[in-house]
Amino acid sequence: MPRLSKSDRTRARIMLLVKQLIAYANHELASDQLPEPPKVRWIDPQSKQPKLVVQTTLKGLASLISLESSERIDKDQIRQDLQLLKTFLQILEDNRTRTQGAEIWHFTLKLWHTSIAQNLTELERCWGQCKAQKPRRSPNVEQELPQPQPLSIPEPIAPASELPQLRHNLPARDYTQFVGREAQIKQILELLHPNYPAARIGISGIGGVGKTSLVLEVAYRCSAVGHNEASPNLASDLLYFDTIIFTSAKLQRLTSRGILPHLQQERTLRQICHAILQTLGDSEALNVDLADQIRRIYLSLARQTVLLIVDNLETIEEEQAVLAFLHALPATVKVIITSCERIIMESFIHLESLSEAEGFRFIQHQAQSKGISLSPEAAQTLYQATGGIPAAIVYAVGQLASGYSLSEVIPRLTLAQGEFCRFYFERSVNRLKGQPAHRLLMGLALFPKLATKDAIIQVAAPETEATDGLARLCQLSLITRQADDYTMLPLTREYALAELQAHPDFEQEARNRWVNWYLRFCQQHSHQNWKEWHEYTAIDREWENIQAVIEWCIEQGRYADFSSLWQAVKGYTHIYGYSHERLRWMQWWIEAAQQRSDQATLAQALRDHAWTLILMGKPDYLTEAEQLLQQAWQLRDAANLQFQLDLTLEQAILCIHQSQLVAAQEWLQHSHQLLPQVPLQVTDQRRYAVRINYYEAEVWCRQGDYEQAKLLFHRVLEGAQAIGWQQIEIYTLNWLAEIALDQADLEQAEALLGQGLPIAQQQQDKRSIAFHSRSRAYLEQLKGNRFAAQQWAEAAITSFAGLGMDSEVQKMQDWLAQASR
Repeated sequence: MPRLSKSDRTRARIMLLVKQLIAYANHELASDQLPEPPKVRWIDPQSKQPKLVVQTTLKGLASLISLESSERIDKDQIRQDLQLLKTFLQILEDNRTRTQGAEIWHFTLKLWHTSIAQNLTELERCWGQCKAQKPRRSPNVEQELPQPQPLSIPEPIAPASELPQLRHNLPARDYTQFVGREAQIKQILELLHPNYPAARIGISGIGGVGKTSLVLEVAYRCSAVGHNEASPNLASDLLYFDTIIFTSAKLQRLTSRGILPHLQQERTLRQICHAILQTLGDSEALNVDLADQIRRIYLSLARQTVLLIVDNLETIEEEQAVLAFLHALPATVKVIITSCERIIMESFIHLESLSEAEGFRFIQHQAQSKGISLSPEAAQTLYQATGGIPAAIVYAVGQLASGYSLSEVIPRLTLAQGEFCRFYFERSVNRLKGQPAHRLLMGLALFPKLATKDAIIQVAAPETEATDGLARLCQLSLITRQADDYTMLPLTREYALAELQAHPDFEQEARNRWVNWYLRFCQQHSHQNWKEWHEYTAIDREWENIQAVIEWCIEQGRYADFSSLWQAVKGYTHIYGYSHERLRWMQWWIEAAQQRSDQATLAQALRDHAWTLILMGKPDYLTEAEQLLQQAWQLRDAANLQFQLDLTLEQAILCIHQSQLVAAQEWLQHSHQLLPQVPLQVTDQRRYAVRINYYEAEVWCRQGDYEQAKLLFHRVLEGAQAIGWQQIEIYTLNWLAEIALDQADLEQAEALLGQGLPIAQQQQDKRSIAFHSRSRAYLEQLKGNRFAAQQWAEAAITSFAGLGMDSEVQKMQDWLAQASR
């Protein structure tokens, strides 16, 4: 093939392709924008070398590029781009087992970060380094790509042309096309192969997860071989069975018309034997005693290959007898057993809910088959509400097709007394009542996300040995264990919360223990100097659970508990940028303090509310912050001198944001005068002095006196380094980089930004990351790297938007528009 082009045009196209793939993986592009959305997923996104796995077509990749490029891209160009990523840049691994004639491309990109801007900067550097190297003779593409490998496909028991007619009693399928679960189907087919020694396969999962549908799909695929009906759409390694027998102990079935009885049930060993004999055509044996029936079954099954399915083991009345019967079957029989309870068998598969990608496909398929249209947003809402449980999706889409709106369907789906929850949860939960497992289930429902074992026990059953209870809930598939933590699906949680409300005495006790648990937890991991960087990993891991506690305290008017929780998590919300939550919570806290005439708390709440508004920076927010700080200043006598010192600093910061620089200097001078009067430890005094100098330097910088600003910023650096205050050191480096940019010292600016940004990212300081990204955009623009400048600017806009800093968003958008001209 011709030599691969490494022109600037090719480089720009490759960078755009990588950018679009990362944007799609980071949910910054909607799938409805693309005719053929790719399948993408991150591997080790938090590591220093994250990988992006991609499955798509050349046409799909071309459509990604066309979203931002008017250039007409053909498949050959995309194919060459992929070869450059593989052989020239060496960041692409081709995962295809067959390359010739394969329409689907499956590859892995070895990247530097999950951020678009940083990857493009590194990609630009990598391109330059590779191009500077001495070129090597490149073999043909066909030689570079892995050659097709022979597939390891089990041989069928006999050629299809020689197979006798298959006997089976499979029920009709209730779907037009089976969607998803291909990995599980492949695994089951491998386990069913005669060369695999284990004869019994257990398949478990919560009710509605699709166990029965899965085994029926496998059985029907096998029956297609038995009927000599194998088609190109079916896998080529399907197995032949002489007979396929299906038995089910289901009591009821859920339909769009409600819960209906399941008329044919095999709940006893005799009923299962009858189903086997009828399928085998041995009607004479139906009237003999059970022992003789079993002997005749064993003899008959030993002469043929059989797939026996025992569905819904948990509702079988004679479970031990049935299991004994199954374990004694001849080696020619393969058995699949399904149950809501985890089954310990030689081979075992536990079904989880559908992944997001499979769930969306299933939702859209259900909608199309029922003649309704769902937007991507509606599909997302439905997936989240159902937790990816197939039966819940089928039920919900059926309700939509019956004329209900989505806003009406979701409550019907999660209603504890509704037919869906009663059908799938009532029987299992009723069996637990009066046991520790029941209390643990209700207690775990208080945690919207993963909960530790210790937290669950302390909240739900502090005086009980809970290990067996948690194991029982896992066995029933009502909860899931992930390492040392536990969680449950959204629908299970809704049902368990209804159970909790039905036991008000226990709920009150559990709620109190829940609040106290997280209050102790947050206080243990909080820090006094909340505006500084600290280790918040523990709080971050539990944040959604902590949020639930805070929201409940507000809802219940638990003023003291909220006040204590807020003091413990204030620093976390500041560093991690939870601005909107802070505003809402502070509004409630102010009103609650006013109602109680709690002047000291009111002053603190006014300050915290004002500080959040200042950081967000919108003009109307700054006006509101000014009013709040004035109210707090009037209450200063109710607080101590340190509170007043903080208040003078915040007044100065507000004036800086309002461009009232003279007033800011006056407030900073007031801070200087007040500092010696405040009883502080020496380190704290030095910390305040550094902070005052920092804002004085910012004032000089905004006034355009860069030399005076640099002098003060270097003093800040010295003071911060002396007391180990890394946060203000990194913010100061960013300011010095901005000054270097204004003075056209690009080398110095790049060095300063390279020093500060990695630390800000490591500390997950979203504000610092946003400002560093903005500075990088300015730097790349001055260096002439317009593409990289655009990516950094977009990263800054995204960060500012996440922080609610709309004024900074607008400034960057205006700058980007100007820079693009």
